[in-house]
Amino acid sequence: MLFLFSLSTMMSAIAWICQAALFELLIALYGTSLAAINYLSGSYMIWFAPLILPSISALDKYGLRFGVCLGIGGTAIGMAVKCFVNYGFAWVLIGQTICAIAQPCLYNAPAKVTSNWFAEEERTLATMIGTCANIFGISLGFLLPALFVDAYDSQREYSESELNRFKT
Repeated sequence: MLFLFSLSTMMSAIAWICQAALFELLIALYGTSLAAINYLSGSYMIWFAPLILPSISALDKYGLRFGVCLGIGGTAIGMAVKCFVNYGFAWVLIGQTICAIAQPCLYNAPAKVTSNWFAEEERTLATMIGTCANIFGISLGFLLPALFVDAYDSQREYSESELNRFKT
């Protein structure tokens, strides 16, 4: 259970931060503003504040399974919507907002996961693992884009066909 939960928080963290490493490329490809790019990472903080109490309430009232499934489902839907980036940057903004709205259900759950699934003497370690999975996901979110996107030089002028190569 802890492995699956940790995997889901890692995916949420990757969805949160992976565009930050590509901000210059995204501006060049989609002609968007730096403010729109900054919203992609800021959206998680913007939505976390008003949704922290409702997500905790949902975890308490409807149970851990409901809350975590809501977080995982929202993250999956948001990541799927972001796959339509080649149809316009607005899809990334919509998908990121969906991920950001789902994220409090996951980030507020580690202690509840461990209290439901682990003995008292194991809870501290299990909570640490569940929480650190998010940090590991952030690290992967910065690393993975570099593996899939060719080097981009913001100082160089690219032709339209060269820019389209980045989109595929």
